[in-house]
Amino acid sequence: MAVLFLQESKLRIEIEERLFNHAINYYQNAANSLSQLIKLFPLGGTANEISEEQKNDAVNLLKIAYRNETDGLSSISNILDAIYKIW
Repeated sequence: MAVLFLQESKLRIEIEERLFNHAINYYQNAANSLSQLIKLFPLGGTANEISEEQKNDAVNLLKIAYRNETDGLSSISNILDAIYKIW
């Protein structure tokens, strides 16, 4: 959802595209990590079926998603700063 929101905002608010592109990239990366996580743990699976490797992969994917989400929020802050300068 964040990616779609930012893509539409980029079209409607004509300020530096690179600011939106940075945020979009971070949120796409976060979404991709979470999508991979879902594939690791499909609905209907049980905890007994989870390997140590899957657990480690899940932790890494969550860390990547978290980092990208955090960087995305920082990018949104930069977008807001640019908007406030215009208004």
